[in-house]
Amino acid sequence: MVFLLQVGLQMLLVPPLISGLMLYILYLMHKTSTSGINVACGGSMELPLFYFITLGALGLSLFFCSFAFLIVYFIWRGIYEGTSTEGVKDIDPVVSEIFDNLP
Repeated sequence: MVFLLQVGLQMLLVPPLISGLMLYILYLMHKTSTSGINVACGGSMELPLFYFITLGALGLSLFFCSFAFLIVYFIWRGIYEGTSTEGVKDIDPVVSEIFDNLP
């Protein structure tokens, strides 16, 4: 369920929520960095838990962002495949004026 809030109420509620989340994240980062737990990576090296989690989060973010980019690109390519500027002229009169004034 979605609740629409007034702008003033949002301005009052959002900063404490964000700062509370950031403080909790900092607390968790402190706990993992001082835990002394090391993760064996392939048997050749050991990473502290904090660095292992950070690298994993960066890797997952890179994977999902790349996947989302590919999906958007393929959708864009499928929508605009074989179209030219002639189709754009019929959509908006302002755009057609721009194309008419091109040299």
